[in-house]
Amino acid sequence: MPRPSALRLSIVAAIVVARSVAAGVIDVTQLPHSAYGDNSHADTSAIQSALNTGGTVYLPAAAVCYKVTSALSMTHTDQLLYGDGRTRSTICPSSTTYSTGVIVFTMSGQQPGPQLRDIGIVFVQADTTNRLLLTNISRQ
Repeated sequence: MPRPSALRLSIVAAIVVARSVAAGVIDVTQLPHSAYGDNSHADTSAIQSALNTGGTVYLPAAAVCYKVTSALSMTHTDQLLYGDGRTRSTICPSSTTYSTGVIVFTMSGQQPGPQLRDIGIVFVQADTTNRLLLTNISRQ
């Protein structure tokens, strides 16, 4: 069996490295964060620890969804949390999260705030309960 060329191995290695650490992007499913995305394990601490780094955080497509049991906090200027689409990279908050918020943005001054891209949030409520009202509060 012929040995793969060194050039081919280098290209494959470069692609693997690029996918795992592309420009400092933090993948929440990789160590040390290790989110599951199976809606069985609570992924709150894994996602929050990635957000606490202040870097760009990637939420890959989940097997089911990322279970969040308390509000996630984004406090870093111009931080980005992004995924693979609103139907693939989904966050499923527990019912207790509804009263505190799912993702809380906290900024001071006129700095650019955090951003969300291609992330879905799945709210599940019985039809007999009051529906949640999502609002956008503008800066005064």
